[in-house]
Amino acid sequence: MTDVMERRGAVAKKVSMDDIAQRVGVSKNTVSLSLRGMPGINADTKAFVIRTANDMGYIYRGTSISKSSHAGHICLIVPTSSHDKQGFFAHIQVGIEQEAKKLHYSTVFYSYTESAAPFELPLCVQEGLVSGFITVGRVSENTILALQETGLPLVMIDHYLDTMPVDCVITDNILGADFAVSYLAEAGHRDIGFIGDVGAAVSF
Repeated sequence: MTDVMERRGAVAKKVSMDDIAQRVGVSKNTVSLSLRGMPGINADTKAFVIRTANDMGYIYRGTSISKSSHAGHICLIVPTSSHDKQGFFAHIQVGIEQEAKKLHYSTVFYSYTESAAPFELPLCVQEGLVSGFITVGRVSENTILALQETGLPLVMIDHYLDTMPVDCVITDNILGADFAVSYLAEAGHRDIGFIGDVGAAVSF
């Protein structure tokens, strides 16, 4: 019996979440969320992940941080394409942090590069340290899907997706354009154009 336990312990040390994910056929993030009992994962999938982990000898040690200690942390997700300290999104970021502080929330900043590869959840999320997300700027559908999979609240700033139901806060550029064009027209201008990349933001 001792030999069996020792061999099982030796196997457990070698098994990783990547190994379990490959065996089950899901992402590493799904494995992590399932083992931590987080919401947003199908019950059958969660049970299969846990059963597979046990069969493979994986020992999940979890985290020493209690749920009550991370109820006031929000993950602020900003793609590098939107991260400009001198620009528009910097002011939004500062505003979010100031309002969060008033409500006794702190923000955890996460910057990443959008790509075709699957979005990898920040470590703070994988360890259960945050209670919601705010994305700033243009993010892909794949990123939003990965965030929604966690079951945590999500709000998008200055972007939205026609194909997905997500809460968002955007600039009223339609009304702004109406004001601008009306002002120019009243001043006698007739040849009015737009300078910029129309495809840079959905609100354009």
